[in-house]
Amino acid sequence: MGDGRRLTSAETYRAAGARTTLPARPAEVARNILARNVIGLELNEGQTWKGHLIVNESPLSMGSIERSAHDGLTMIIADQAQDDRFETTKGDQVIGWQPYRRYRNHIVLMATEVDAQWRDRGVSSAMIAGVLALIRKAGHGVIPRCKITADYILRHPEYRDMVPDQYQGLLRPVSRPRAPAAPDSERLNEAFRIDAFEKGGDD
Repeated sequence: MGDGRRLTSAETYRAAGARTTLPARPAEVARNILARNVIGLELNEGQTWKGHLIVNESPLSMGSIERSAHDGLTMIIADQAQDDRFETTKGDQVIGWQPYRRYRNHIVLMATEVDAQWRDRGVSSAMIAGVLALIRKAGHGVIPRCKITADYILRHPEYRDMVPDQYQGLLRPVSRPRAPAAPDSERLNEAFRIDAFEKGGDD
């Protein structure tokens, strides 16, 4: 393969003798993954390796989708493939985001973030639902490194088939704070009412 022609990321995988199975399309090869994981060199676009010109391929976007939160708030979830993250927007404002990494034909979902002023409105759940819908449509599996995403999938079993068997152990419930206990005065009043009723004094 020393003909000096342009060499794509996928072809560099093969030239390097990598044993890792390639994703379905060369465009799905993570950017610069050849340098970090295959040949151990820091090769960038325009540089050469064994007489070949390196051309890094940007992955294709998985598109966008509209979702609504429980209070009727509508938002758009879109894959910003050049930044390796999903973004949730309301109008022209980014209100939430979820970074990800590509591993073979899987999408590794990292921690979700929601802008402070948009929290407690169901944005996170709507965003995760949109993200999973986009990933499913693109034909990828999911590795949920985000605890909130793992909890969401656990509570919505229609998405469990997207998680490969070896990563099902990541699906764990997130501990939620208990409701605050009633103040002592309320507990005492309730105990008094019960005691009075049992003694027949509540007439």
